Amino acid sequence: MEILTVVVLYKMPLSDSQALRSLASGLNSDPGLKDCVEVLLWDNSPERLNECEIGFPCRYEHATRNAGVSGAYNGALKIAANLGCPWLLLLDQDTILPLDFLRRMLEYVRLVRSRPEIAAVLPTVWVNSRYMFPRRVCFNGTRAYQETFTGKTREETTTANSGVLMRVSALQEIGGYSEEFNFEFSDLYVFHQLHRAGKRMWVAQDIRLDHKIAITDYGGEFTPERYRRFLVVEDAFVTLYKGTAENAAQALRLLARFSKQLIRYPDKRYARISLEYFVKKLLVSRTVRLKAWRKNILGQERTDEVPDQWMT
Repeated sequence: MEILTVVVLYKMPLSDSQALRSLASGLNSDPGLKDCVEVLLWDNSPERLNECEIGFPCRYEHATRNAGVSGAYNGALKIAANLGCPWLLLLDQDTILPLDFLRRMLEYVRLVRSRPEIAAVLPTVWVNSRYMFPRRVCFNGTRAYQETFTGKTREETTTANSGVLMRVSALQEIGGYSEEFNFEFSDLYVFHQLHRAGKRMWVAQDIRLDHKIAITDYGGEFTPERYRRFLVVEDAFVTLYKGTAENAAQALRLLARFSKQLIRYPDKRYARISLEYFVKKLLVSRTVRLKAWRKNILGQERTDEVPDQWMT
């Protein structure tokens, strides 16, 4: 076996998972794939599934507690290592895969197998017919690669977790995913650590995934309460891993978001939250902000009911 594919589930019937339907189509279209690819269902739901009928053989693990995608990926990493499997394919339950996705990923495994500096293969991710990932990390932000770019990256690069083919040994080298950034910013954290370890990525421009990203859905899935949580985690990441200039720029970005949200979105709560966190960035100390993040965000189940007690 060359690839362990982990699909992270949360409160969704198996029949509704686009990722599982895509995997079933791909595996059944090429029976030889089943000798090279194994599927692991990692279920973060409160209740364990009684049956696991999805049309192809798989492993099933039910998390004793919901530790987010980071907990799921770390659990899958241990299983892959125990199986001696060199690659881990990360998927969330909603990702739609092209029919030839697994076959193409196996081709990339063979292409980069002898190049240990390459930690991951990154397909291109499109949201609402717009190219979104992978992206270069630059000062206080990211910049999209050209849509035609393919090959090894030179600068720090990030992307969404789902669809990434990760080298098991590289992920082990950095200690896996963060238990602190277990939902939002789990991807930014892990790719930042891979970059610090001197690793490079391989952009697979010829593989396209159509994806839904919550932070683009203002007024829908990206509720004001979820936006508030996002800002807490964003501030923690920037505070911990970026320099003084980038932290100052992040404060200005909050002010720019406030202006845009005030004009663009009917729900003015987004603008008020941005302004609130701009003020906190200026007036509340780094130590207090990080302490509040760890107290009120870490260890909680994924929910929109996020307490906000920054000043205590």
